[in-house]
Amino acid sequence: MTPSSSNQPAGNVFQDGATPFAAPLLFAGFCLFILLTPLFDLVPGLGMYNEKRVLELGLLMLGATLLLTSRALHRGWLNIFVSLPASVKITLFTLMMLGLTSAWFSRLPVWAVIDVATYVLITITTLSFAAACRQLPQWVDKILAATLLAVMTGYSIQFISGLIAAFTNPAIGLIQSALFSNFAHVRFFSQFQSWLLPLSILPVLLLSRPSKWGIKYLAAAATTAWWFMLFTSGTRASLLALPVAAILVITFYRRAAWPWLRWMLLTAATGLIVYLMVFFVLPTLTHTTSTASVITNTVGRDLTDSSGRWILWQRAIEMIQQHPLLGVGPMHYACDPTNHIAAHPHNSTLQIAAEWGLPALLVMVFILGYGIVSWLQRSRTHPLPEPGQTLKIALLASLLTAAVHAQFCGILIMPLSQVMLMVVVGRMLSQHLNPAAGLDHIPAYATPALFIICAATLLTIVIFVLPQIPTLEHWQSDIQLHGYALEPRFWQQGRLCDDLG
Repeated sequence: MTPSSSNQPAGNVFQDGATPFAAPLLFAGFCLFILLTPLFDLVPGLGMYNEKRVLELGLLMLGATLLLTSRALHRGWLNIFVSLPASVKITLFTLMMLGLTSAWFSRLPVWAVIDVATYVLITITTLSFAAACRQLPQWVDKILAATLLAVMTGYSIQFISGLIAAFTNPAIGLIQSALFSNFAHVRFFSQFQSWLLPLSILPVLLLSRPSKWGIKYLAAAATTAWWFMLFTSGTRASLLALPVAAILVITFYRRAAWPWLRWMLLTAATGLIVYLMVFFVLPTLTHTTSTASVITNTVGRDLTDSSGRWILWQRAIEMIQQHPLLGVGPMHYACDPTNHIAAHPHNSTLQIAAEWGLPALLVMVFILGYGIVSWLQRSRTHPLPEPGQTLKIALLASLLTAAVHAQFCGILIMPLSQVMLMVVVGRMLSQHLNPAAGLDHIPAYATPALFIICAATLLTIVIFVLPQIPTLEHWQSDIQLHGYALEPRFWQQGRLCDDLG
């Protein structure tokens, strides 16, 4: 019995007798995205970054379409939405209106509206995922845990195979970035790690039994391999965010956090030992220097080097000073002609304030802060029996890790990270909110308002984004011909407003 089994079954929530086919379809879409996109090139020719964006858009469009066509998912969505506190509902609407107002006054309103529409669809689909979890209470967490275990195991095999090939074949050579396949940049994989590593205990919690120790050993090996990959990547943001999240979780939950913390410490320590053995002890014994590129990009890095972040942050601060109320426009940091370092400031807080304005930032901080405080209060007043409590701790740790990581990179804008955001927040909402919040209290305007917003955002993607997909390859090549590097934002070539002639 999973922790979510304490929720009411779908039949107690939906009285219309409709078969909730949409719930398993949407849940399967999320699981397949998480499982397949890190492991395979699913849309050859688009590139690893654009491929994930296109598939994410497909997932968002699937969620919107199911919401518009499935009565069961529609009513489940409204049930989740009505369960939200009035202050959160008001601030979500306020945030959308601030984004649209900022877009109206921006230099490129279409791109700004695309950004707003994407985040509105992400919000809508997050609630849809929460509703789907409510309708699949008996097996939702086990399937999710199996998906995470499968992707961790599959990617570990790919990584270790590449590492062995580099060690045994001098002609290949050991190049750090080449070890992380199916990602346009190693940092994008590290963002995925920040979401997933705190959840790596779920297979042990939900799938292993005394008679099935193989699952526990497999999960331990895969999690250790992921820590080993994190040390190999040298991603400072993840290596900072994970301990900070662990400290916060210990502070909040104290002794209840020990099962989760013990798992993290044991696998992290083992991963560190493997890293030291592979890149320090083994080269010393074999008198090889083939690991030099990895050492240079990990412990050999200058820790004071910001990789251009100080410049990016300064530009964001200047934008905030110039446009404090509405910002320069959603996605319009990518329109800055004064820097060719990145199309986003590598700090989500500064990004929101610079592009959407300070009022929008305050709204975002309120939503995040209110959600975390409410989550912690309910954890204390309504503690769950194991493994439910550890599941709650893992979900919160994942969100906190991503929130800290977001202060140093674009985790908020990358497609795979956005999908993980929907999964983590959606699962938290499905568990946290009272499932008995009545459908009888849904305002009459709720259904038409949801239909209009959902349809409008869906049409925005169909009209303005989908026609761009066939031109992506030419678009990327064009900017590279003019001497610029690709700077990911919405697409891998994320810059706007460039005068390339």
